[in-house]
Amino acid sequence: MTSRRNTIQKDLVRNTVYEMRRHVTANEVYEFIKEAYPSIGKGTVYRNLDILVEEGALKKG
Repeated sequence: MTSRRNTIQKDLVRNTVYEMRRHVTANEVYEFIKEAYPSIGKGTVYRNLDILVEEGALKKG
């Protein structure tokens, strides 16, 4: 199994989901992060959400 490194973006996405404390859509996570980090791309958020699901840190519902 290949381990993936932690990145600032992945930590940001993970922490955002945990802070929101409710079931959220990928777009809601993106919009929330974009307020503080306008340069982040939607693809970056979606990709990191997928990685976090693969790693078992998040569940897709």
